[in-house]
Amino acid sequence: MNSTPAKKHTQTLRLLKSLGFATNPYNHLARDTNDVWEIFENLNTQRDNLKYQIDGLVVKLNDYEITDSAGVVGKTQRARSALKFGATETNSKLQNVIWQVGRTGKLTPVAEFDPVFLAGSTVSRATFHNYKEILNSQICYGDILTVRKAGDIIPEVVHVLTNLRGDNPKPVEIPQACPSCETKLKITSTGVDLYCPNTDSCKAQIIGRLSYFTQRSNANVAGLSEKTIKAFVENYGVKEFCDLYDLPFEKITVLDGYGEKSVDNLKKSLENSKNIDDFRLLSGFGVDGVGPEISKLILKQAYSKTQEENINNVTK
Repeated sequence: MNSTPAKKHTQTLRLLKSLGFATNPYNHLARDTNDVWEIFENLNTQRDNLKYQIDGLVVKLNDYEITDSAGVVGKTQRARSALKFGATETNSKLQNVIWQVGRTGKLTPVAEFDPVFLAGSTVSRATFHNYKEILNSQICYGDILTVRKAGDIIPEVVHVLTNLRGDNPKPVEIPQACPSCETKLKITSTGVDLYCPNTDSCKAQIIGRLSYFTQRSNANVAGLSEKTIKAFVENYGVKEFCDLYDLPFEKITVLDGYGEKSVDNLKKSLENSKNIDDFRLLSGFGVDGVGPEISKLILKQAYSKTQEENINNVTK
């Protein structure tokens, strides 16, 4: 067998296939961008006949040398690009709108409608974009909604078919108080969103912040679902990130799904999280607009400035 490293992606695929690995029969070497779009359109017409669901295709540069020179942004190679198919849409009747409070206090309206089958599963809930959409569209209970799955994954409301509205429509109620803590709601300066200003003791915000902090891309604390975090908040007064490291572990075994082994695993996971990268810690704090990549840039600038100040102090 030839031991020379592959220089092209097509060579790697041929090697894998010769070794008995399953490779996708729809792989195709495109000559140019026109060829890419032709393959995309052909695959879109065949997607319903496949034995598995797909939401698009990935275009890769074939030459590994060019791929390496193009570099990486975060975890994403510049030599890779995803092309997504148009989302399947369907209509359903709106039954209710509930308002969810996120970690930043912003309220997201969620539509509850008659169940429909969409992109491989039955859905009965989908998000509106924001408070202003509800207000401007004057959405009413019983309206017919057009819904789809963004990226074939997350259900969202696309249109409200107001022309199909019945007689005596009842407008959707806009909350005046936070559904989590009953604090009076405010409107953002842009007029787009409602938000709860009670950042200190709004339970929904606390649970949202802790869930965000512990997720894999940040502190990576395994075994902490939102349901478990809610139980910690309600039973043990957990409010801040540091409270997770001071849990009464001897009492946690009374919670559903938590035996001694689960508690030991949680302890280990929390201990391991103390050694995460600094940018993950900063990202985990949930500052609006500061994700992992922005955190890296902030810390790079901060460390560079600190090093420069140290040098200046030494040379004085």
